[in-house]
Parts: sequence; C-alpha cells; structure tokens
Amino acid sequence: MTSNRGIDKARAGLAALGDRDLPIDPTWQPRVDRLWEICTDALVSPSGTRPITSAALAEALARGLPGLSHNPLNSVTPALGIARLLDSAAETLTSEFGSVRLIDLCRLGCAVLCAATLASGDTPPEHSLHEGVRGLADALVHAHGGRSIEVRTPPVVAVQVASQTAGPTHRRGTPPNVVEMPPRSFILLTTGLLSWDDAIGTHGLTHSGAHAHEVAAHLPVLDLR
Repeated sequence: MTSNRGIDKARAGLAALGDRDLPIDPTWQPRVDRLWEICTDALVSPSGTRPITSAALAEALARGLPGLSHNPLNSVTPALGIARLLDSAAETLTSEFGSVRLIDLCRLGCAVLCAATLASGDTPPEHSLHEGVRGLADALVHAHGGRSIEVRTPPVVAVQVASQTAGPTHRRGTPPNVVEMPPRSFILLTTGLLSWDDAIGTHGLTHSGAHAHEVAAHLPVLDLR
C-alpha cells in the first residue's frame, strides 16, 4: 500500500503548480486543461481494482493529451483549486485509463505541468519538480527496470534500468554504468522535449560506462512532443 506521506507529498507538489499562475505558452494550454479534466474526473471514483503501473499510465496520458500540432486554443481553464479536490480522494481511483494510484496520477500530473512550465522558459516550484521526477523515474523502472545502468537525478532519486544488450548486472558497490542529470533535464528528457545529444551538450547530463548511452533507447517515458 502506498504510504500516506508519499501521497501527501505528491498532492502538495501538484497543488503547488495548480495554485500558481503558470506562464504556460498558449499551445500548451489544451494539454493542461485536459490533464485537469482527467485528474478531477478520477477523483470522484474510488476503485478496488488492481491499478495499472505508472508506466502504463504514462503511456495512456501521452495518448490522451492533445499534441502541440492540434493547437485547439478555444479552451483556457485556470488550473486552480486542485488541493481541495484532492483532499477527499481515495488512494486508488478509476480513471478513463483504468484503475490508477492517486500518487501516480499526482506525480505524472506534476511531470506534465513541470514540462509545460520549463518549455515556456520558467522554473516550476522545486517540490513539484521533484515529485514529477519521482513519477517519471517510477514509470521508467516499470517499463525498463533492470540492474545494468543506474540513472541518477540528485538529490531526488536513483533507479536502475536494463541495457539493450547484454550489459553487466550491478548488485552492490559502484555501478559500472551511470547516467546522471539535474531534475529539470530529467523532466525534459523523459518527456521528449530534450534530445539525448542536446542533454549532454547543454543540460548537464553526464554518463560513464560502455552501456550507459543505451538509456536513450528507453526514452521518452511520457511523450509530450
């Protein structure tokens, strides 16, 4: 069972974004509106069904949020009051994508809003950024978990994923393959808004080990391009 502390932190991260006047580019607004629709519709429907993984939710969200090329600008709804809506939500919810954990919905919601904020040239609240990173890291592990490459986003999280080839298995000590980057780079890279090469060149991504570059084949986790 998900800890109440974890859910409360994820709620707080999403609320910090929802109660902020985000400088989101108009082409992002339809996605933001759609995200709030998905979140608020789910909140009234507790579920006892086994929830889908965060990786499956990330994939569903990527399909369910309209792309930039659609650019439907007729819906501009402020993302406010999400904290009050979340106060009475059950731990597991029924969404249009199936049964989902509240913590996954909150964290991936943070990821979408943080990506939109970063793409607009501003910086999201640190707590929200960290919760978005945790959600995307969890989805990455659910989709491509293994013991070959360690992906670090200090000070938030470190996870291990599989290599595409027969990479070494890391069990203890210093990992032979490591990828490291700051939180904002992780958000942009895992949502498809930043390429692997550009992340290395200008966004603080470093990697070491013969198989570390294979992480690129697992990206994006939540495609918002």
